[in-house]
Amino acid sequence: MGISEPGNIVAEAPNAIVNNLAVILDIEKGLEAFIRLANGVIVFLSGVGTAEEILYLLCILVNENNRKQLTPLVLTGPKSAKSYYQIIISDPTVASKYLAQNISENTQLFNWYLKIHKNYKLSSYRHTTT
Repeated sequence: MGISEPGNIVAEAPNAIVNNLAVILDIEKGLEAFIRLANGVIVFLSGVGTAEEILYLLCILVNENNRKQLTPLVLTGPKSAKSYYQIIISDPTVASKYLAQNISENTQLFNWYLKIHKNYKLSSYRHTTT
């Protein structure tokens, strides 16, 4: 079973292994349907939409009312991304020490040197002057 929204279908064809496809107009309802149908979730890390979906799923999974609903979540990516991720569970002291050790010496309020692929930039942003 596949779940998509009209914009995704226009941008890319559904996966070849999808036998049935539900097209849901509201993205939030689509996310809800996806989570309700899932026996488990594997996320292949990619863009901003993936981050939104992960946050949505995590909000559902950490809700006390869903404690008995076991939905395995696996995050995966290429070997080259391994150094970017660290999972620290239930230990804010270790998390803050890890962050302090891994913050660049050249910290700034705004990271001008960060490279962001054009596909991840907000295309709707327009600079206007008055």
